[in-house]
Parts: sequence; C-alpha cells; structure tokens
Amino acid sequence: MPGQYPFSAYAAPTRKAPGFSQGYCSVAPGTASGHLKKGAGYWPCRVEISDTGVTLATQARNQTIDTAPAGSVSLSWVRRIGTGTVIMMDGRLWAIDFTRACQHDQTRRGLPGLFQGVRRARILNRAFTSALQATAVNRTAAGRNRTGAGRIR
Repeated sequence: MPGQYPFSAYAAPTRKAPGFSQGYCSVAPGTASGHLKKGAGYWPCRVEISDTGVTLATQARNQTIDTAPAGSVSLSWVRRIGTGTVIMMDGRLWAIDFTRACQHDQTRRGLPGLFQGVRRARILNRAFTSALQATAVNRTAAGRNRTGAGRIR
C-alpha cells in the first residue's frame, strides 16, 4: 500500500561503514629514521580504515590531517609496548598511539583503570593492524582478479 513504508527504506546506501574507526587517538608525524618529529602531535584524533583507504582527522574541528588510498598505506612497525603503530602513508610516516584513547575512557576508575587502559590500547592496536592488513589483502586480491592473474581456471 502507498504510504505504508517510509521513503528512506527505498534509498540506496550512501557509504559503507569503516572497517576500523577509533577516536581520541594521538597521531604524530615521524622522520625517515622512525623517530618522532620535534613539535606537537595531534590529539584528539580519529583514525578510520575503510575500503577506500586510511584517514587521519582531528576530532575537534573534523579537519583531515592526512588521507591515502589503501594501496599506498603500509605497516612499518608496532611499538615496543604494543599500544601504537607506525604506518607509512604515501611516503610519510605517522605514529598512531591508542593509549590516550583508553585513558580518556578510564579517567574515572583511577589507577586500576590505567592498567586496564594499557591492555585495552594493545587490543585496539591489534584490531587496527588487523584491519589495515585485511584492507591491503582485499585490495591486492581485487587487483589480481581484475588483471586476470591469480584466477583459478
């Protein structure tokens, strides 16, 4: 019957949900040797991984810091304590740390919450690296199938 269903039920989806999205991360530019550049980094930031690529944006003004297609993003290394990762986006190094994201959630719990925050930061970092690797694998698999290489005959 006309008018039975809302009009939005017929609308096509406009954007697929990101594979990974986390707010209140700290993001800092890196040098070629892997050290952090002098000067302030960015906090609070949102890190998003989608099928199209990786986006780093500030949360306060929602300004994009850097964005790159999924094919040009590579995982350089994971930090020693496991709460952060260094990635290379279009030739630029970025250090992404999830400790402050967890501290933001844990401020009311005191000292036990701080230790739980480090554990949760490690879990977020693993989820981030897994999503980044999955996006890269999906991108290369799609490229192989499009060119004809890697097809099963």
